Amino acid sequence: MLWQIISIVFSILLSILLYRAYVVFTPDKDIFEPCSSSVDNHSLQFDQQRLQIFQTLLQFQTISYERNKQNFTELQKCRDFIKEHYDDLITKYSKFVQLHDIAEYSLLYSIQGKNPNLKPFLFSAHMDVVPAGNLSRWKYPPFDAHSDEDFIYARGTLDDKGNLFAMMEALKEYLNVYGQPSRTFYVALTHDEEVGKSGSKGIARYLSQQPFGDNGQFEFVLDEGTVIVEGVFPTLNNPLAIIGVAEKGYMSVEYRISMPPGHSSMPAAPTAIGILAHGVDKLESTPQPSQFGRGPELSFLHGITPYLNFPLRLVLSNIWLFG
Repeated sequence: MLWQIISIVFSILLSILLYRAYVVFTPDKDIFEPCSSSVDNHSLQFDQQRLQIFQTLLQFQTISYERNKQNFTELQKCRDFIKEHYDDLITKYSKFVQLHDIAEYSLLYSIQGKNPNLKPFLFSAHMDVVPAGNLSRWKYPPFDAHSDEDFIYARGTLDDKGNLFAMMEALKEYLNVYGQPSRTFYVALTHDEEVGKSGSKGIARYLSQQPFGDNGQFEFVLDEGTVIVEGVFPTLNNPLAIIGVAEKGYMSVEYRISMPPGHSSMPAAPTAIGILAHGVDKLESTPQPSQFGRGPELSFLHGITPYLNFPLRLVLSNIWLFG
C-alpha cells in the first residue's frame, strides 16, 4: 500500500514537472528577433577613428595594485585624454553640460535636462584596471591594444574602459543628434573602483548636495553590469546578454574582547576566547538570506528556458523545486 502511494505521488510530481517544462514554458514569440524598424535605434558606426580612440584609452596603464598604490601618472594622462577628446561637449553645449573634477582624477559630467521635475539617472564607469597578471598567458601584450579585426586585446576592454568609451561616444552622438534631453543625467568616471573609494565617495558627496529628485534618489543607476556571452548554455546558440542589477558584497567584522587578566590555573568563566568563539559561531550560523527570485533574474532564466536542452529545461522551469 505504501509503495502504491509513493508511486502515485511520484507520478503526479513527474507529470507536473514535465507539464511545466513543455507546456507552461514554451516560446510564444521569438525572443531573438532584432528590434523593430519602428524603434528609434540610432546606431553608431565603429569606424577607424573610434577604434584608435578606444585603443588609446586602453594603452594607458592605469593599474590599481592596492589602496593608495596606483599608477597615478597614467591615471592623470588618461583623465586628461578624456577631457581633451570630449572637450567639445563642454564648449558646444555649455548651456546644459558641465564637467566636474572629483578627487583629483575622477570626472563627473552633468547633462541638465529640460524638465526639472523628472528624476535624473546616472551612468557609471571606471578608468582603472587590475594588474595584467602572468604575461605569458596573454596572446598580445596587455597594454598594446592590438586589434586583429575580430577582437581588441588589452587589459580593461571589458573591465571597464569598454563601457567608459561606449558611454562617452553615445553621449557625444546623442547630443549631436538630439540636443538637450528632457531628463537630467550624469556620467561618472572614477579612478579607483578596483581598490579604493575616494572617487565614488567624492562623486556621491557632490551628488548628495544637488537639489534633485525625491530625497536625492535617482530614477536608475547603470553601472558596468555583466557581459554578452556565447555558448554558456547547451543548445542556446545566440549571443546572450546576462542581466545583472545587483552585486554580492562583503563585510569585514572585527571582534575585540577586553577582560581583566586571570591566572591560567584559575581562568575566569567565560573566557575571552570563549566569548569570541561564541560570537564567531553566532555570525556563521545566521547568514544573509538568499535574494534569488526577488529581481528580474528569475524572469531572465524563464525567458531562455524553452531554448535549452531537456535537463536544464526541466530544472529551470521548476525552480520552485530545484532552486
